[in-house]
Amino acid sequence: MTIPWQNWRALGLLAPLLGACATDTVCILEPDPTIRVTVLDAETGRAITDSASGFVTLGARRSDLIRFEYRVGGGATLILASFEQTPGSYQVVVTRPGYDQFAMSGIQIEKGHCFSRGPALTVPLNRRSS
Repeated sequence: MTIPWQNWRALGLLAPLLGACATDTVCILEPDPTIRVTVLDAETGRAITDSASGFVTLGARRSDLIRFEYRVGGGATLILASFEQTPGSYQVVVTRPGYDQFAMSGIQIEKGHCFSRGPALTVPLNRRSS
């Protein structure tokens, strides 16, 4: 499932009704994904996020990554995204049919003023040997 950017942007319209989450910071309901994953074919460098999937774990808790149209500047990029807000050290696992699984531990999500923040990852997947 892909969540269009416009749906998340619309939530920001509620911000004036909600006030501030810190004394001098006005927060809007428009969180960026805390972990943003772009998936590439390791050999060609071509984006293959469209058919990739994955999940993040924090301890025993597991949450699926979702396909998300991420807008920066004037363009949109399809990414796998996590909106987890609990600070901590996560493991990210990415899979795609015909490719080896990718796993990386130690991905940090930090508490921000309004929402948590995390990294943008580029994951090169290797084609599975037949």
